[in-house]
Amino acid sequence: MLSSHTQQSESPESIETMLGIIQQKEPERWIARFFNNFQHELPGGYVRDAQDMDQLTQERHASNFKKTLSCGEFYSHIDQALEKYHVDVGRVRQLFDMIRQSPKSKHPEIQAEIDATKKLIASMRAMGLSDKEISEIYIIPPSEEEHQERVAELWKILGPVYTDLRALGYSHYDLTGIMPNQV
Repeated sequence: MLSSHTQQSESPESIETMLGIIQQKEPERWIARFFNNFQHELPGGYVRDAQDMDQLTQERHASNFKKTLSCGEFYSHIDQALEKYHVDVGRVRQLFDMIRQSPKSKHPEIQAEIDATKKLIASMRAMGLSDKEISEIYIIPPSEEEHQERVAELWKILGPVYTDLRALGYSHYDLTGIMPNQV
């Protein structure tokens, strides 16, 4: 059972403030930016297979709370929160992958490639190719509506897990690898 550790816990208001800042900075990719490496802390993630497990709880920027725990305890808290909300980790990974195919980018050179790909796909459709045929050659970027649906689904799945873990005493860095000044 998850128990509360109040010394370092964050209020829902401070989590909402952090979300607002990230959403303003990167409106198209805020969720991937917010959760950053959190998916790698989930079962099957590469961080769980790290060779030096003690280093994970003794990271320089880890919260005092995380530093008091073994890696087993840290991952047990994550697993308990996932179980509490019946999270399908496979679906979470799938959503992260799909969100990374965002229909927009703040980087001009990447946006130019996205725009060129969209034009090429439109040309292929005009030539009579089906989306199935096109998807064998290119990843078809999602529409803005599809992208927003994926973002909403990912937040609906991971938001409560993240909030519970923060209430236990974990910092944003403990869970995502992002320092507060990087938000």
